[in-house]
Amino acid sequence: DQINKLWNTIPDWAFDKYDIVRSFSNTIELNAKGASKGNALTELADRLKINQGKVMVFGDQGNDISMFENPNFKKVAMGNAIEIIKNNADYVTDDNDHNGIAKAVKKFVL
Repeated sequence: DQINKLWNTIPDWAFDKYDIVRSFSNTIELNAKGASKGNALTELADRLKINQGKVMVFGDQGNDISMFENPNFKKVAMGNAIEIIKNNADYVTDDNDHNGIAKAVKKFVL
C-alpha cells in the first residue's frame, strides 16, 4: 500500500529525467535516463557483433519492458509475467517454479 502511495506521488518531471519502473508490487526502480536492460543488451549485442535476432530475452516484470520493446529480440515471457510483457512476447513459457527458462531454451535453442 505504501509503495502505491509513493508511486502516485512521483512528479511528472521525474519520469522525464529518470527511467522509473515498477518491477514488483513492492519495488520501484529509479535509473539514469537510458539505463535499461533493453539498452544494455542492444549495446552488448552490437559490441559483440551478435545479430540482435539471435538474442533471446526473458522477462516477467516492469523492469523487463525495455527488452520487450526491441523488435529484433526473441522475447519470452515467463508464465507469471505482467500482461504488458505477455502481450509483447513472442512466446509465453512456464514460470520460474516450473523450469520456464529451461523449457524455452530447449524449445528454441537446443
